[in-house]
Amino acid sequence: GRWPEMVTADSGYWNPEGVGEVEHAGCLALVATKRTRRTERAPPSAAESREPTPNPSPVEKMSQRLEDPENRALYRRRKAIVEPVFGQIQEARGFRQFSFRGLANVDAEWNLICACHNLLKLFRLNQEPAPA
Repeated sequence: GRWPEMVTADSGYWNPEGVGEVEHAGCLALVATKRTRRTERAPPSAAESREPTPNPSPVEKMSQRLEDPENRALYRRRKAIVEPVFGQIQEARGFRQFSFRGLANVDAEWNLICACHNLLKLFRLNQEPAPA
Protein backbone atom coordinates (compact mmCIF):
# COMPACT_ATOMS: atom_id res chain seq x y z
CA GLY A 1 0.00 0.00 0.00
CA ARG A 2 3.01 2.36 -0.07
CA TRP A 3 5.52 3.50 -2.63
CA PRO A 4 9.08 2.18 -2.37
CA GLU A 5 11.86 4.62 -1.56
CA MET A 6 13.59 3.98 -4.90
CA VAL A 7 12.79 2.50 -8.31
CA THR A 8 15.36 1.41 -10.88
CA ALA A 9 14.51 0.44 -14.44
CA ASP A 10 16.24 -0.05 -17.76
CA SER A 11 15.72 2.10 -20.83
CA GLY A 12 12.71 0.09 -21.99
CA TYR A 13 10.74 1.68 -19.15
CA TRP A 14 11.84 5.28 -19.76
CA ASN A 15 8.80 7.51 -19.85
CA PRO A 16 9.04 11.13 -18.61
CA GLU A 17 5.40 11.18 -17.46
CA GLY A 18 5.73 7.89 -15.57
CA VAL A 19 8.98 9.00 -13.93
CA GLY A 20 7.34 12.29 -12.93
CA GLU A 21 4.44 10.40 -11.36
CA VAL A 22 6.83 8.19 -9.38
CA GLU A 23 8.83 11.19 -8.19
CA HIS A 24 5.65 13.08 -7.27
CA ALA A 25 4.89 10.20 -4.88
CA GLY A 26 8.26 10.85 -3.16
CA CYS A 27 10.14 7.93 -4.72
CA LEU A 28 13.63 8.26 -6.20
CA ALA A 29 13.54 7.08 -9.83
CA LEU A 30 16.71 5.87 -11.55
CA VAL A 31 15.77 4.96 -15.11
CA ALA A 32 18.16 4.65 -18.02
CA THR A 33 17.14 7.00 -20.81
CA LYS A 34 18.86 5.15 -23.64
CA ARG A 35 20.39 1.80 -24.24
CA THR A 36 24.17 1.87 -24.06
CA ARG A 37 26.80 -0.76 -24.48
CA ARG A 38 29.52 -1.24 -21.92
CA THR A 39 32.11 0.10 -24.36
CA GLU A 40 30.17 3.37 -24.88
CA ARG A 41 30.90 4.79 -21.43
CA ALA A 42 32.25 8.30 -21.39
CA PRO A 43 35.54 8.84 -19.58
CA PRO A 44 35.10 10.34 -16.09
CA SER A 45 36.66 13.63 -17.16
CA ALA A 46 33.91 14.15 -19.78
CA ALA A 47 31.15 13.78 -17.19
CA GLU A 48 32.92 16.06 -14.71
CA SER A 49 33.53 18.84 -17.24
CA ARG A 50 29.89 19.08 -18.30
CA GLU A 51 28.13 22.26 -17.30
CA PRO A 52 24.58 21.72 -16.05
CA THR A 53 22.05 23.11 -18.49
CA PRO A 54 19.93 25.97 -17.14
CA ASN A 55 16.62 24.40 -18.18
CA PRO A 56 17.27 20.67 -18.66
CA SER A 57 14.83 18.33 -20.37
CA PRO A 58 13.59 15.25 -18.47
CA VAL A 59 16.15 13.12 -20.34
CA GLU A 60 18.99 15.48 -19.36
CA LYS A 61 17.80 15.55 -15.72
CA MET A 62 17.78 11.76 -15.52
CA SER A 63 21.16 11.49 -17.27
CA GLN A 64 22.64 13.95 -14.76
CA ARG A 65 21.09 11.98 -11.89
CA LEU A 66 22.60 8.73 -13.20
CA GLU A 67 26.05 10.37 -13.53
CA ASP A 68 26.18 10.85 -9.75
CA PRO A 69 28.47 8.09 -8.39
CA GLU A 70 26.10 7.18 -5.54
CA ASN A 71 23.09 6.87 -7.87
CA ARG A 72 25.17 4.98 -10.42
CA ALA A 73 26.13 2.44 -7.73
CA LEU A 74 22.47 2.04 -6.74
CA TYR A 75 21.44 1.54 -10.37
CA ARG A 76 24.24 -0.99 -10.93
CA ARG A 77 22.88 -3.20 -8.14
CA ARG A 78 20.07 -4.21 -10.54
CA LYS A 79 22.56 -6.48 -12.31
CA ALA A 80 23.03 -8.56 -9.20
CA ILE A 81 19.52 -8.45 -7.74
CA VAL A 82 16.91 -8.41 -10.49
CA GLU A 83 18.47 -9.29 -13.82
CA PRO A 84 19.77 -12.79 -12.93
CA VAL A 85 16.28 -13.92 -11.94
CA PHE A 86 14.80 -12.83 -15.27
CA GLY A 87 17.69 -14.43 -17.13
CA GLN A 88 17.23 -17.73 -15.30
CA ILE A 89 13.48 -17.72 -15.87
CA GLN A 90 13.93 -17.02 -19.57
CA GLU A 91 16.89 -19.27 -20.32
CA ALA A 92 16.74 -22.15 -17.84
CA ARG A 93 12.95 -22.41 -17.68
CA GLY A 94 12.36 -21.46 -21.31
CA PHE A 95 9.70 -18.92 -20.39
CA ARG A 96 9.48 -16.39 -23.22
CA GLN A 97 5.82 -15.39 -23.37
CA PHE A 98 2.62 -15.74 -21.43
CA SER A 99 0.14 -18.43 -22.43
CA PHE A 100 -2.97 -16.61 -21.24
CA ARG A 101 -4.61 -13.27 -21.92
CA GLY A 102 -5.94 -10.78 -19.44
CA LEU A 103 -4.29 -9.18 -16.45
CA ALA A 104 -5.66 -11.65 -13.87
CA ASN A 105 -4.55 -14.67 -15.94
CA VAL A 106 -1.11 -13.22 -16.66
CA ASP A 107 -0.70 -12.36 -12.98
CA ALA A 108 -1.58 -15.92 -11.97
CA GLU A 109 0.79 -17.38 -14.57
CA TRP A 110 3.63 -15.08 -13.46
CA ASN A 111 3.06 -16.04 -9.81
CA LEU A 112 3.27 -19.72 -10.80
CA ILE A 113 6.52 -19.15 -12.73
CA CYS A 114 8.03 -17.29 -9.76
CA ALA A 115 6.89 -19.96 -7.30
CA CYS A 116 8.52 -22.67 -9.45
CA HIS A 117 11.72 -20.63 -9.68
CA ASN A 118 11.86 -20.19 -5.90
CA LEU A 119 10.98 -23.83 -5.16
CA LEU A 120 13.75 -25.02 -7.49
CA LYS A 121 16.23 -22.77 -5.71
CA LEU A 122 15.17 -24.19 -2.34
CA PHE A 123 15.34 -27.74 -3.68
CA ARG A 124 18.86 -27.23 -5.03
CA LEU A 125 19.96 -25.60 -1.79
CA ASN A 126 19.18 -28.85 0.06
CA GLN A 127 20.93 -30.99 -2.60
CA GLU A 128 24.41 -29.61 -2.00
CA PRO A 129 26.75 -32.06 -0.25
CA ALA A 130 27.94 -31.17 3.23
CA PRO A 131 31.49 -29.79 3.40
CA ALA A 132 34.16 -32.39 4.23
